[in-house]
Amino acid sequence: MVTRRASARPRRPFASLGPLSVAALVFLAVETGAYANVVPTGEVFASGTAAVGSAGVEENGDYYAAGFRIGVDADKNGDFKGSALVTVTEDASPAIDRAYAKVRFPWIVEDTAFRLTLGKAPLAWGKGFLFNAGDPIFAAIPDVERLSTGAYRVDADWMAVAYAPLGDFSFAEAVALPPIPDGGDTEWLRSGARIAVTPAARFFHSAEAGYLYERDAAHKPFVAIDGSLFFDWYAAASADVPARGKSGEAEFGVSGGIFRLFRLIDRTPIAARCEFLLYPRHDEWLWYPSVEASITDTLTVGAQAFLACENKTTALGASWQARQGLELTALASTLLPENSREGAHPVDVTIGFVARF
Repeated sequence: MVTRRASARPRRPFASLGPLSVAALVFLAVETGAYANVVPTGEVFASGTAAVGSAGVEENGDYYAAGFRIGVDADKNGDFKGSALVTVTEDASPAIDRAYAKVRFPWIVEDTAFRLTLGKAPLAWGKGFLFNAGDPIFAAIPDVERLSTGAYRVDADWMAVAYAPLGDFSFAEAVALPPIPDGGDTEWLRSGARIAVTPAARFFHSAEAGYLYERDAAHKPFVAIDGSLFFDWYAAASADVPARGKSGEAEFGVSGGIFRLFRLIDRTPIAARCEFLLYPRHDEWLWYPSVEASITDTLTVGAQAFLACENKTTALGASWQARQGLELTALASTLLPENSREGAHPVDVTIGFVARF
């Protein structure tokens, strides 16, 4: 469905580090006594998609995915935490979704702790649900093939992160990530930092500014803010500036969004969101509106759309918690015709389930 701009560079998975990180996590858990507070998790999932057109189900329009995930979360008195999650599918080798350890150390700010994270972990820089121009690590647009009923920004990467509190809800954070290839023999090491503050303002909640340096490749500064004024609002801006000696022009991105949770007359909870992403140099706009209603405690329905110049996709979806731990999902999505002369596109119908235990 959506792809990153050409300026975003692919990351190379450090497959050789994966088993070592999981082994290190197990060793640390045993040595620190974290095994006393271990919570194992499991998940089985499957989904099938069929393209339905005017003539029925189209050939080569179906898609099927199934597999399972196993994970473990360990906690030692809050000072040591570890987490590992592996996904196995029938058509791919096992993939490490996360494998990291977090350690807390005493810190100079009262009632806080210095935190160190090592391994494959998620990291949320900037602001945004789908679009986030303030994320120089995982890019403004996540790698997703189609609209879905789940979260979009769920990437993780191998990294070392140092988190230092500066006060109430304010902090500084530094990160070092593995190198990424440029298509040849050159690899760019990545490192950066950010500072987040929470000013005491009625309509302004937080602000952060940061910078990621891809050595000998690019400089990526960013800023992000959020607040509330009837709607919860958030915005981010960034630049991707080639390093000295590198060809290409600087890229700039701006994103933002509003979110509101309210209830109708019958007290049905409604969650409404609208986001945009703008690349000013190309005059390129992308939009993501969505609305979701909790009909009952177990049934949720929603509608969302991805709108771009060359791709306008709409989707209707539903999620039903049939039993505790069992979720059934259904989604119908289609491309909108570019003009009145263009015929209707096929509708992709997806049905699936997730069983968590």
